[in-house]
Amino acid sequence: KVKDYTIIEITDIVQYNWENHIITLTYEAFERFGNVEGKIKSTYGLPFIFMAEGQKIYLGNIYPSYSSYINIDLPSITVAPFTEMRIERAPSQDVEDKRSDERIYSALQRYNKIAQ
Repeated sequence: KVKDYTIIEITDIVQYNWENHIITLTYEAFERFGNVEGKIKSTYGLPFIFMAEGQKIYLGNIYPSYSSYINIDLPSITVAPFTEMRIERAPSQDVEDKRSDERIYSALQRYNKIAQ
């Protein structure tokens, strides 16, 4: 079950570079996201669910900047001191790249968040 804790909402996104899966956050969202690192209790990361229009699209992991661990089957985000963050593809080529799900693109486009 998804907890009632949202890290990033659509209104927190300034733009989303669809080709490279780079999210530019508002400054407020950047500060809130940076505080997530304190919630990560191990180098194995903190799971997240990417949702669009109320639908669960994929599971990923958020890793602290000091972690060298990565789950090869999940997309990932590394906490860094930047307003831009990249959602990395799951390293395993045997896993479908769910970052390009059409439901995500449609939601981002509906809210004018796709970088031009």
